[in-house]
Amino acid sequence: MGAVQFSGMVVTYDSRKPYGSAITKVTIDGSELNLNQVYSVVTNDFCAVGGDGYTTFAKGTDQFNTGILVRDCMNNAVADTKNLEIVDDGRLVVLK
Repeated sequence: MGAVQFSGMVVTYDSRKPYGSAITKVTIDGSELNLNQVYSVVTNDFCAVGGDGYTTFAKGTDQFNTGILVRDCMNNAVADTKNLEIVDDGRLVVLK
């Protein structure tokens, strides 16, 4: 399974815990993830159909394919900003 990139939330990960229970906290806009709420997710078409083992995406009921290639999104972002700055924004908190 590949590494998922995410934005708009903070994930706390405890590396001492076993696979499947290592994520100990998720917040979105400062509020804890609500397992009874439906959230919108953007991904590529490969993961959307369960690629790399992300079968949860394939179970989504309201999937919509924009037809926009990730490559084109990245090209447009670079062209629009002319400057990319990589910063650690604290979206992943790893407990050791």
